Amino acid sequence: MSCATTFTERDEFNRKPIAERLILLLESPLDVSPTVLDGPWGSGKTEFCSKLINLIKEKESKLACVYIDAYKFDHSDDPLVMMISSIAAAIPDEDQKKNYFKKAIPITKVLGKTVAKAGFGWLLKTNADGVLEKIDDALSDGGNDLIDKGVERIFKDFEKVDENLELFKKCLEEITKDKHFLVIIDELDRCKPSFALSVLEKVKHVFEVPGVNFLFSTNTTQLCAVVKNQYGNEIDAEDYLNKFFKFSVKLPDTFNTTRYENKQNSYHLFLSLVQTADGLKHHFSERGSAAPFFEYIFSYYKISLREAETFYNNLLVYNTIAGERAIKENTIWGYGLLLSFGVFLYTFDDRATKRLLNKQFNLEELETILGVTLKDFKSKSNERNIVKAVFAFFISEYKDEVLASLIEPKAMEPWNERIKGLFQEGFDVPDKGSRAEIVANACRTLQLIL
Repeated sequence: MSCATTFTERDEFNRKPIAERLILLLESPLDVSPTVLDGPWGSGKTEFCSKLINLIKEKESKLACVYIDAYKFDHSDDPLVMMISSIAAAIPDEDQKKNYFKKAIPITKVLGKTVAKAGFGWLLKTNADGVLEKIDDALSDGGNDLIDKGVERIFKDFEKVDENLELFKKCLEEITKDKHFLVIIDELDRCKPSFALSVLEKVKHVFEVPGVNFLFSTNTTQLCAVVKNQYGNEIDAEDYLNKFFKFSVKLPDTFNTTRYENKQNSYHLFLSLVQTADGLKHHFSERGSAAPFFEYIFSYYKISLREAETFYNNLLVYNTIAGERAIKENTIWGYGLLLSFGVFLYTFDDRATKRLLNKQFNLEELETILGVTLKDFKSKSNERNIVKAVFAFFISEYKDEVLASLIEPKAMEPWNERIKGLFQEGFDVPDKGSRAEIVANACRTLQLIL
């Protein structure tokens, strides 16, 4: 993992205080290991871990950091070697490192594929199936003397497992007496179920040492799905994970801009990205109509940081191939908003995109997409809500008699005025029957059709 990023260089989501308090907690005598840094995919967990490591170095903390990208080792049958070797890299003294490996060898001989397959049940009671599997391996080698020695060695390894584990833990405890280790395990929710759960089990049974703290950076919702995949839907996945994690930190998806206002992280990131694109910058400025509309849409769709970057990249793709239909500084506000909306739906809503392209877009679809219903238009209103204005823009495509049966005509008056404001006071309002096509055409452009 590249640890070049620091909170000093960039802390647009005001997460440094979270990192500082987390360090304070991990340095304290409280037993909070393993801790889980919980957040959905694309919420910035990996970057936060990178900044956390650099902050620990800046503060000259008593924590020595070890970072493990578990997904890189997902091809392995068992994660024990991954963890042992990663932790070894943080041991500065060569004699201590040699002793550490010496103590690790006996447990890797026993806690290998047998345990990956049979679990840690043998720690409480010898697992006969695991022993028999080892014996079968030895038998396949041939030769009575070799068989006898192989089987004898296997039994001795199992007999000494508790002793060897204790020696390994004491070795780790001695190494971390003056400087504790913080082992950050990232991307666990992306690993195959058997590997992911084996990581958790080995942390609990092999590395539970006072001087070694574990921080898992993962999505616990996805991890619950991993548990169910491995053990069946009947298991209480949350209860299972609670046996491993002693404390949970959830990365917020908003941050405080003032005492009374919160900003959504993903939309804030998106705005910072569009500042580098001239045409887009104009439409997503404070003057533009797209800014308040998409601030709502980002929140309604719960757009992640990664998804915000994807949307921005797709807007750049659209502008690159759209020719005269590109979103430029001189594009009328309403068209800029609608074309951007088309790119958004293409990026995040396959169903709506298909229905738009097949001319099957209807009122129910629109209500679902915008979170607005006809009930919001039952009476005349003076509010200037841009989301409701977009809703009104689309439903006004209905024939007058149909629209009148849905909404009282007077209730549409302020929204018609709002729509005119989006299109140069009405001089460029798109004709009825073509409005959804503006959004659909943006989708077609990204399909490389137009």
